[in-house]
Amino acid sequence: MSPHCMESDCGAMQADNPEPDASVTAEVCGVLDTDGVVSEAGTAGDISDPHTPEDTGASGATTDPSAYMGTQRVPTLLLRVAWPSVIGMLVQALYNVVDSIFVAQGVGTMGVGALAVFLPIEVTLYAAIGNVFGSGAAAMIARSLGANDTKRAEAVLLNMLVACAAQSIIIPLAFLPWFSTFLRLFGATDAILPGALEYGRILTVFVCSYMFGQSLPHILRALGYERLSMQMVVASACINMVIDPLLIFGFDMGISGAAISTVVAQTVPAVLAILFLMKETQPVRIRFDRDIDFAIMRRFLGLGFPQMGQQSSQALPVVLGNALIKHFADPADVDTLIVVFSGILQRYLALLILPIIGMTAGYLPVASYNLGAKNYHRFMRVVLYGLLFSGSIATVGWLGTLLAPALIVQVLGGDDPALTDLGVSVMRHWCYGFLLVCFPYVAAATFQAQSQALLATAVALARQMLIMLPTMAIMPMITGNIESMFYAGTVSDVCAAVSSMLLMGWYVYRPLVPLLAEEKREREEAEGADALESQCNAETPEGEGEGESVVETLAVPTCGEGEVAVEVADE
Repeated sequence: MSPHCMESDCGAMQADNPEPDASVTAEVCGVLDTDGVVSEAGTAGDISDPHTPEDTGASGATTDPSAYMGTQRVPTLLLRVAWPSVIGMLVQALYNVVDSIFVAQGVGTMGVGALAVFLPIEVTLYAAIGNVFGSGAAAMIARSLGANDTKRAEAVLLNMLVACAAQSIIIPLAFLPWFSTFLRLFGATDAILPGALEYGRILTVFVCSYMFGQSLPHILRALGYERLSMQMVVASACINMVIDPLLIFGFDMGISGAAISTVVAQTVPAVLAILFLMKETQPVRIRFDRDIDFAIMRRFLGLGFPQMGQQSSQALPVVLGNALIKHFADPADVDTLIVVFSGILQRYLALLILPIIGMTAGYLPVASYNLGAKNYHRFMRVVLYGLLFSGSIATVGWLGTLLAPALIVQVLGGDDPALTDLGVSVMRHWCYGFLLVCFPYVAAATFQAQSQALLATAVALARQMLIMLPTMAIMPMITGNIESMFYAGTVSDVCAAVSSMLLMGWYVYRPLVPLLAEEKREREEAEGADALESQCNAETPEGEGEGESVVETLAVPTCGEGEVAVEVADE
């Protein structure tokens, strides 16, 4: 199962500096935060290698490598910047879906239920801790590189690896003795519990694969290897797709095979990344002679902790939903099916939402650049095209859900007729409003571009925390039917879209109205001056005045009658 499958609705939430950094190359697919770290929700921009000379123009002056963000056509620019992030996110979603497909076909409905029950533990704890260490350490490394302090960057890298290794020992010792209790708290029924134990114990024993597999992509991005970071993610997904069916079907290992496949898929790229960072040719590499400093660990833990909160918020609806199912549903076989479907729905939603997150990750630096350049009309065009492209992705998912819900449930959950009947109606209930899901994502990224970090965080978390969770809790109490909790998806999408657009109107468009008017006036004046100059040049006969005089025209409204000119003798 992909550890990234439920990443933050706005994984780049730490970024709140709209000014483009000179250390960032043009191929940005993320954005730097105030500490110079690339945000989580997408692929990062290149941080220039300190040993690579900067590009210079003919005059020797340093050129701005990201200047194309202010000149290239907006649709082309957004697609250019966003596609690596969209592809990376899509691969992560497919990673997760593939696990569910193979387990459904090889193990059955209860196997899918086991994955669903373990998902909150995987997301809110294992993967989240790895992301906390990685994103926080990446912030410190990027800042150290900006100050040309390579030794400190290497010290941060070593301390992050030590922290990951320590958690790889602490988590199994702390959780394994009470693992059954935790799984029941997260919704495991008697039918699902054996498979969940079998799957979860393997991943808990080898939790080091999460620690290093989640943290190292952040480090690679901070060091400027954003393509290598994306390749690490893609390689992990490809390994999982190959090994999963081999172990589940070829070796008849069932759900244990799925767990082992996940461990191997994360471990192999992580080991290769560590070997890459140990090469002596690297400007920043793993050096074991650096000091282990708990102050550094506390620092990167604090910097990365918001990432854990955002990621954990994605799993809370799963936890609450499973708890409500156990409380309201009866008989036992019905609540088991709903738990299974809850897991299917989360995986399917990840497949739809993660590409939208990837698109907003590309939108963010473009919006930030043009806002910082005070190119307000172009900034508004970026906002509109960001909504258009994100909305197009949402529309595809919305149509697929409405037109083929039975096929989706059967592919992800197996050929259980009862599960299919349940899934067809419930999936439509959840996704009626999915067409609008792009609005809060684009709004959160826009507030980030304005350096309104608190407002961006509030918008990013409101859909899950403030709207969806209360709706899920209230609906079954009102209707007495547990299936009504799945209307929370539509309710939260509609409410989040309306509220985010109102906030954008108030905090984004309203302050820009006078600036847009001023920019328009300045542009019209500049165009008028250019037209006047062209007209004057056109009315002056070619070669006139050569060898006699130079005519300097003062600022006048026309080049016709009444023109004021000063003749300067040509000595």
